[in-house]
Amino acid sequence: MHLTPSFLQQYPLFKALTDEELNQVIPLTRVESIRKDACLYLAGETSDKLYFVIEGWFKAERTSMDGRQATLRFMGPGELINELSIFSTVVNAVTVIAMADAKVLILAQNDAKTFDFWIN
Repeated sequence: MHLTPSFLQQYPLFKALTDEELNQVIPLTRVESIRKDACLYLAGETSDKLYFVIEGWFKAERTSMDGRQATLRFMGPGELINELSIFSTVVNAVTVIAMADAKVLILAQNDAKTFDFWIN
């Protein structure tokens, strides 16, 4: 998949960035295929990756103290997953699981921190 600034601008986090800024981000990202039922991250752990859903659907789940699982949110194409990971090291409150085979664009926290334009 060939990434372009116009492709990245479909995601809310990238809308305000210029083509020049987006061209700095592109080499730091990678596209990854995710299999159905694969876990992006677990509740109670930290994750340093920001996921941009290209294809497929994911669900965010939480398990109660008595073991019941509740689905809190569904995320699909054009949406972000784990956006707090870029700016902090918070513990995940939910587990995120692929509902079908999917494709995501990944940006690691360390790479995102190298850009001043994230703060502006």
